[in-house]
Amino acid sequence: MITLYLGIPAVSGIDWDRVRWSAIQDNLKQWLNSCGASDLVRVVITDKRHTMGAQDGLVYLVGDLTDSIIARVGAVGSGEFHIGSTSSLRGEMISEVYLNFMSSYGIAATIYHELLHNKFRLSRDIHVEPDGNFMSASAPYSTGGPSAGDQKVMRDALAEHATQYQGALN
Repeated sequence: MITLYLGIPAVSGIDWDRVRWSAIQDNLKQWLNSCGASDLVRVVITDKRHTMGAQDGLVYLVGDLTDSIIARVGAVGSGEFHIGSTSSLRGEMISEVYLNFMSSYGIAATIYHELLHNKFRLSRDIHVEPDGNFMSASAPYSTGGPSAGDQKVMRDALAEHATQYQGALN
């Protein structure tokens, strides 16, 4: 089993009244488990460090760009994207999604997008893959879930090994 951890740092800046957690988890579970990966994927929201397997992923959820984990730890990030970002620090992947101004669908789609960057360790340009919806470099993404192209690339991504940065968790 592969686990996607949705990490909540101690200082998150999240507007807790706006977020529909179950809708985010349900979308991600459906999308990740229907991509044809060899293992099932579970989605766990946590503020704690975990013993992670090589195929597990971690995407931090924070309020907005001013709450960025990437910026806090001094990793190279892109300040031009206001929905999410992925970076690397000493070989550990850091992905984050800024959720205060997005719908549950948009949050889940952006987590999916950043997870692709994370699992490929930023080595594969997902933005140029054919038939992409969630792989697109621009949001908002179209409704209806991931495209067939997104799902094919996610199947490949879930098989990848990437060490995750857990320094913002308790």
